[in-house]
Amino acid sequence: MKTIACTLFAALALLLLGATAGASQRVKSPSVEPLQDADEAVLTLPKEDTVPLSDLIQLYVERRGIAIIFNPRSVRGDVKLKAEEQGKELRGTEFDMFVSNALEQFRFVLVRTITCWTIVPSVEAATATSVLTEGELATADGWSWACVHVALEQAEVNALTGQLRDKVSTYGGLVQPSHPNTLILVERVDRLKLLLPEVRALDKAPAYERYQTRDAAAAVKALREQFKGKPATFTVDPAGHVVARADTELQGKIADAIAALD
Repeated sequence: MKTIACTLFAALALLLLGATAGASQRVKSPSVEPLQDADEAVLTLPKEDTVPLSDLIQLYVERRGIAIIFNPRSVRGDVKLKAEEQGKELRGTEFDMFVSNALEQFRFVLVRTITCWTIVPSVEAATATSVLTEGELATADGWSWACVHVALEQAEVNALTGQLRDKVSTYGGLVQPSHPNTLILVERVDRLKLLLPEVRALDKAPAYERYQTRDAAAAVKALREQFKGKPATFTVDPAGHVVARADTELQGKIADAIAALD
């Protein structure tokens, strides 16, 4: 193996030697420890190599000085590395994001629990991540995962949930309605920071109109596709009308789109 492999195996050897020498003296129980200074953790990349995921995790543990609990039988695979040039360095949060991206390729996420750091399947991200306020989210690291509860002011939570489901990642992202009229978002922080402004824009849509169509369900589906990414939501009311929530300027375009559908 090339440079990173040598670095990884050397790090593993040092860890094993250290563990053997200190085993008779004391056993350190796993606990949550703060990440070391951002500039201290450095990963030097080869131009191209293949490295076992477990070796990358072990090196990360050593460089970051943290305890991580995971199941080695499930968290396994080979990571294919390619860099722009030999010896490229990833420092601090770049190293963190690199590991996060590598884990996502195998549908795993790194989360912080009450007692330790742990690697869990992405489908369990919703139950393993910490709930943050929007203020706490602003200062959270982009590579970490978080859950945010968004209290909606005007938009209807079920309609907004439908609009946002195709905007979260398939690596564990979740949009779920809750009560009273609250949206639960689970996503990696860098993506969550991009998603929240869109949620707020959709929530502030002040006007709504009802439209009679021949097939309301089909119309809603077509409108959601046509106005994807716009501050508008579409639902069907009990009377079978299409309900469009959007600002006044956009309502005109929606009316034209519905007329074209019929």
